[in-house]
Order: sequence, then C-alpha cells, then structure tokens
Amino acid sequence: MRPMKLTMSAFGPYADLTVIDMERLTGGGLYLITGDTGAGKTMIFDAIAYALYGEASGTGRQSTMLRSKYAEPGTETFVELEFLHGSKRYILKRVYGKERIKRNGERVEEKSAEASLIMPDGRVITKHKDVTAAVEELVGLDSGRFRGTAMLAQGEFREFLFADTTKRLEVLRKLFNTDIYLRFADEARREYSTVLREYEMKKQAVEQMLFMVECGRDSAYREKLADVKRNGAFSSDAAEVIDGIIEEDAALASELSALCEKAEEELLRARTLLSKCETDRKNEQRLINGREYLRSIEEDIGALEKKAEELLGDKEVYDAQDAFVKRVELQLPDYIRLDEAKKALAEARVVVKEKGKRIGELYDKKEWLEGELESIKTALDRLAETDREKLSDTYNTARMQKADADGLILQIRSLEEKERSLSAMREKYRIAAEKSDGASAEFFAMERAYFDGIAGILGEMLTEGEPCPVCGSAEHPFPAKRNHGVPDREELESRRVQVNRLAQEAQQLSEKAGQLSGVCTAEKEGILRRGAELFGEETDGGISCLLSLAEKRSEMLEERLTELLGELRLAEKDEAERGQLLEKWSEYSKLLSETAKAAEEELISGTRAEAEAKAWAVRLSDLGDGLNFEGKAEAEDAILTLKKLMKDYEKRRDDLEGERKTALLKRERYAAAIEELEEQLKDSIAEAYDTLTAEVEGKGEARKTLTQSASEVGIRLERNRTAAGILGERMSELSVVSKRLGEAKAISDTANGALSGKEKLTLETFAQIRLFDRIIRRAGTRLMKLTDGQYELIRRREGGLKGKSGLDIDVVDHYNGSVRSVKTLSGGEAFKASLALALGLSDETEAECGGVVIDSMFIDEGFGSLDDESLSQAVAMLASLSGGGRSVGIISHVAELRERIDRQLVIKKTAGRGSVIG
Repeated sequence: MRPMKLTMSAFGPYADLTVIDMERLTGGGLYLITGDTGAGKTMIFDAIAYALYGEASGTGRQSTMLRSKYAEPGTETFVELEFLHGSKRYILKRVYGKERIKRNGERVEEKSAEASLIMPDGRVITKHKDVTAAVEELVGLDSGRFRGTAMLAQGEFREFLFADTTKRLEVLRKLFNTDIYLRFADEARREYSTVLREYEMKKQAVEQMLFMVECGRDSAYREKLADVKRNGAFSSDAAEVIDGIIEEDAALASELSALCEKAEEELLRARTLLSKCETDRKNEQRLINGREYLRSIEEDIGALEKKAEELLGDKEVYDAQDAFVKRVELQLPDYIRLDEAKKALAEARVVVKEKGKRIGELYDKKEWLEGELESIKTALDRLAETDREKLSDTYNTARMQKADADGLILQIRSLEEKERSLSAMREKYRIAAEKSDGASAEFFAMERAYFDGIAGILGEMLTEGEPCPVCGSAEHPFPAKRNHGVPDREELESRRVQVNRLAQEAQQLSEKAGQLSGVCTAEKEGILRRGAELFGEETDGGISCLLSLAEKRSEMLEERLTELLGELRLAEKDEAERGQLLEKWSEYSKLLSETAKAAEEELISGTRAEAEAKAWAVRLSDLGDGLNFEGKAEAEDAILTLKKLMKDYEKRRDDLEGERKTALLKRERYAAAIEELEEQLKDSIAEAYDTLTAEVEGKGEARKTLTQSASEVGIRLERNRTAAGILGERMSELSVVSKRLGEAKAISDTANGALSGKEKLTLETFAQIRLFDRIIRRAGTRLMKLTDGQYELIRRREGGLKGKSGLDIDVVDHYNGSVRSVKTLSGGEAFKASLALALGLSDETEAECGGVVIDSMFIDEGFGSLDDESLSQAVAMLASLSGGGRSVGIISHVAELRERIDRQLVIKKTAGRGSVIG
C-alpha cells in the first residue's frame, strides 16, 4: 500500500480542507515530516490509519478524539486517502460524523459516520465494517499488525523494549494472534477443573458408601472398620475388612437362625401345657356350675307335674266348644252362597244403573259428531286445491334472476369506485412527478454551483511556480474565481436525499396507479361478459347501459317476487287448512262409527243385566232359611273366637308337656356332662397355672430377643453386601476418572506453566518464545549495524520458578563480553535498541503474514537522543529499508534530519486556526 494523496477536513489540528500530495514523498527512499512541536506531525499518520481502519495510529488516541477543535460548526470531518496497491489505484474515504449547533451554542455530535472504498473497476463498497474488511483483505494486515509493521511509534516500542514478559506477551498476542494457545490453555484448565469435580464427587460417593458399612458391637473388625472410615478411602485393606464383616455376619446370622428355631419349639411346648392347664381350670368351674344347675332342674320337674293335674278339669268345656265349631264349619258353604247372592244382586243393580247412564251419553255424542261432520264437509267444499309446488318453482326462479342482476349492479358500483380511485392516484402521480422533476433540476444546478465553488477555492490556493494539485502545471494564467453563496457539501447531500425521496415517491405512485389500472380493466371485461350472459346480447352502451338494464330488471323482479310471495303464502295457508280438515273428517267419521256400535252394545248389555238382577233377588230369599248368622263373616268370627279358646287350652297343655320333656332332657344331658367332666379331671394340672404362665412369658421374651438380633444382623448383612457391590462399581469408575484426572492435570499444568519444579512457561509463552527468538535475531542484527558491532540483543535464557518468564531481553556488549539488562542502556542506546526491535518486529510480522509486501513505513520521533554518528547510522539503516521502491517516512523535529533528507513535508502552527502545510 503506497499513499498517493491524503485529504483531511476538520481533522485533528487541521481545521480547513487540507490536501497533501503524498506521491511526491512516497516515490521511494526516505522522506521527512517535520515542523513545530504540537503542530500535528503524528496526525498525518493518524489520518492514514483512520482512513484504512477507522482507528488512530497510536494507542494513546481514540477515533472519537479526532474531530478538530478549530473547525467551524457544520464543517464535515473526514479523511480521504488515495493509494496504490500493486499497480491499481483505490480511493478510500471515512466521514467522522456531522455536527449541529443547539440554540444555546452547544455543539452536539450526530453519529452519522460514513465509509466508502472505490475499487479500480468503479465498484463502491460502503459501511464501516465492510470497508475495513475489504482493506484488511487487500493489504493483508489487520489494524494491529499494520501498526506493528508499517507504523512504528518509537515511544511505544521503547515501552516494549523495557516491558516484562507479561506486557510483551500481550503485545505479541495482538500482533500474531497467539491467543489460540491461551484459549487452549484455558480450555485445558477448565477440563481439569471439570474432571477434578467429577473425581471429587465420585470419591465422595465412595466415602459415603464406606460410612454405610457397619459391624456388630462385639465384632473382631470393629477397630479396623473405624480406621477405614477415618481414612475415608477405599483400598484393598478396606475391601478385606468389609469382606470379613460380611463373612462374620453371615455365620452369626446362620447361628441365630438355628437358635430362633429351637426357642420357637420350646415356646410351643410351654404354650401347649399352659393351654391344657387353662382348660382344666375351666372344666373344674363348669363341674361346680353343672351340679348346681342339675339340682334346680329336679325342682322344676316337680312343679310341672303339679300343673298338669290342675289342667285336666277344663277338658269337658273344650269338648262342647269343639262340637259347635264343627257344625258351623259344615254350614260355611251355605253362608258363602248366601254372601255371593247378596253381592251379585247389588252388582247387578249397579250395572243396570250405569248401563242406562252410558247409553244416554253415547247417543248425545253420536248426535254431536254428526253435526261436526256436516260442518267439515261444508268447509272442504269451500277450499279448492292449488298447485303450490309449481308456484314455489316460479318464485325461486325469479329470486335467482334478481340475485344475478343485483350482483352485476354491485360489480359495476365497485368498478366505478376503483376508477375514481385510479383517477385520484394518477393526479397524485402527476403532482409528485412535477415535484421530482423540479427538485432534480434544482439539485443539478446546486451541484454545478458547488463544484464551481470548489474550483474557486482551489484557484485561490494556487501559488505561481508550485504545481496545481489537479493538473500539475506550475503556471496558472487563469485561475478560477471563488463565488459567494456557494452551497456547502452538507446542503448538497441533504438536497440529494430529498431528490431521491421525491423520485422514489413518484415511482411508488406510478406503480400503484398501474396496478389499479390493471385491476379496473380486468373487472370491466368480467362485467361485460356477465352482462352478455344475463341479457343475451352485447350492449352498445357499455357499462352504463348494463347498469341501467340490471337496475330495471332488479326492480321488475322485486315486484314480481312480492306478488308471487303473497300467492305462495296464501296457497300454503289453504293447503294447510284443507289438510287439517281432512284429518279431522277422518277422525270424526271413525269416532261416529265407534260410538254408534258402542251404544247398540250397551243397550243389549243393559237389558241382560236387568233380567239377571231379578233372578238373584229370588235366589237370596231361598238361601236365608235355617242359618244362625247373617252371613259367612259372622259365622267365621264365631268359629275363630271358639277356636282361639280351644287353641289356648291346647297350647297350655302342649307347653306344659314340652317344658316337662325339656326338663327331663336337660337333667339327662347335664348328668352325662358332669360324669364326663369328672373323668377328664382325673389328671388335672390346674394348680400349675402360675408356674406355666411364667415359663411361657420367659420363653417368649427369649425368642423375641433372638428374633430381633437375627433381624438386625440380616439387615446389616444385606446393607453391607449392597455397599460392597456398589463400592466395587464406584471404585472402578473412580479409577477411570483418576486416570483422566492425571492426564488432564498434566496437560493443564503444561499449557498453563504450572509444572512443579519447572520454569513457569505457558504454552502461549512457549510459542511466543520461538517467535520472539526470530524477532530478537532480526533486531540484534540491526542493532549491531547501528552500534558498529558493539551491542546485540538476546533473549534471557534463565527463567524463574515464580511468575511468568521467557520473554525477558538482555543486551550483549561485545566490546567487553558482558551480558546485562536492556534497562541499563543510555538514552541514545535505548533509542537504537528500540528502533532495532521495532524493525525486527516489523520484519517478522511481514514474514508471518504470508510474505505481505510493505511498500510504505512510518517511523515516529525518537531521533533527538542520538549523536551525529548514531544519527548517520540510523539514517543509513532506514535508507537501506527504502530499497526496492519502499518509502520510509520519518516524523521528527531534529534539525540534522532536515539537512540529511531532501523530501520533506513541513507543518506549521497558526494562531487560533490550527495547523497548515508549509
């Protein structure tokens, strides 16, 4: 990249538009940028860096600090760089932003920065990020590497010369992207932390399972188990202890199981004896109670025999009652026939009465039905049948025809509305087009005035004998005159935006009008086709004729539909009424026939019932002779009363006999039971009850204790077996993680320089050391030339075990063979060393970037500390850098350099107006 032309506006100390012809400076060899202190020499490099990357050249200035404090409000801040890359020319521009003034005079920055890159083929790249990316791809360097390769700020490299390993590591990281090794080291550290957490979790899980293992209070492994838990780690010894506890508990569980079985058998025998003892005690009491109850039974038998003798005196009364009951029972059929005759006579009389009433009702109903049927016949004769279905079809056809006509009317109304909108849209487009054309004409006139005004400004700047920046001529016979009232660039850009906006609005209105016109044409064609279908012929009058025809047809059909609807509703009403009458005729005719038949049947039935009632009256008189009671109910009441008395007697007799037999049976049964109890109690052990009870309780407690002990041992055995199995699995997992942990720690410690007893050298530092060795070799060679072979830079080989190391610099004094720190160098020597280091770093950066060719280099200050000889050596070295067409620009105010370097750019400070090119 070779700068050809640099244009600055309101940039740093340059308040006005400043154009620098870099081509006369950068044609090859050395050139000097000199001038007053603080005039803005370094700002030239800042402008080039800002144009390329949007950043200043040094780390002490931010891009937001580049706006000139001397510029007039409203002056645009920008940098434009025209440069060659290879043989092709590029134009790069970055606009810092616009400034506006509040009413109170306060300046306010508007963040509307712009960037553009014009390619050799005329293609333009915009947006800051895209422009910066294109520059990086073109030059082959990003911002940091460009500053480290092509723009050497001596103050920064003096700091780099005296910096420690940590500071140099950061600089090299930015220049050579060695942070990939840093990210690897961080990832290795995170991986180690992750595996360590996993190892601790699995180790904790093993410790938790160890604490689950238990043994008995009298176990031989009790102390060993306590030691294992205190250590908190699983080992082969711990495994032996757990296996021993499991084996010990298994033997104890087997022994306790046998003891539990034996205790259960002894308890069962004791409970059997206690059960017999309890039975004997109950039988003794039952024997006492049985003998007492047998005596009471003997007394009851004597009392029952006495009552039986007293009951024999009521036997004669019982026999007389029995004979009377038997005679009345023989007459019961006669009483039944008597009751039936009475009932039949009463029922016959009721039937005769009801039949008479029913016959009268039926004849009244028959007469009413005959009158109703006559009225229905008269109404049916009045109603005539109508063809309602045909009338309905006619109505539906008329309704569909009206819907077609109404639909066509709506389509035509919609088309008319769209055509009105189209007319309004076209008028808007016409007005917008006129505004756009007028604005374009005004803009072109303003643009011409602007360029004419720029020509006038350039004309005023021309000096006879100095080349014109446009044509290059040293003679200026007719310089352009500056015009007053020339618009500034901001006004021109504002008007350009307005012209584009008006043109875009006119274009949008044109497109909308075109779309709406197409819609109207399509709808019109559809309406004409529909009109031809409805009216059967093409209409010469077009849309308006179709609208008239459709409206007339719609009105005619509306009247016809009203008329048909009235006829249809009347026909529907008559048809419904006729149907109802026919249904009623059928119903009443059937009911009249049924009523007449029922009246005839009732008349016959009533005559028969009257004859039957008379026959029952004669028979009732014959049945009443020779009977003692009025009827069957009275006779049965008498029988029941006598039988109840007889039944009471029989019951008292039977109850007495039953009680006597029961008492005899009880006496016999209890006598046998007493004999059996006396036999069972011959071997009674009832007196041993207390002894046997105590024995059962003792054996029960013994069995409970053994069972509980066996359960505890069984639970502990199962838990220990489970823990042993899980411990095996978890120890296997812990072994795998432990291996991974060792590997991860070794990698992390190596990458992060944390190996015990080793130099604290990170992976990134190791990579940078190899890189730094090459830089130091290049820098050492250059320093040897600058110091006539006295000094050479080397990397310090000894590293410390504490903190970071590996990038420290020493200087070899070949005159006395000593090696010492670079910090011991004098001011002039330190400048030479830092210059050599900067050039060495630039050489390595250029090599690292794939052989990128650096056409231009820029070196800032630092020469004031050199004596004449050293200055000559430095200039000679820099001149050697400019071989092969490379240009080297030096910023300095040292007078000797002005005498030694022919091509110069002199910058002067002015009072209150910033700096200008002298």
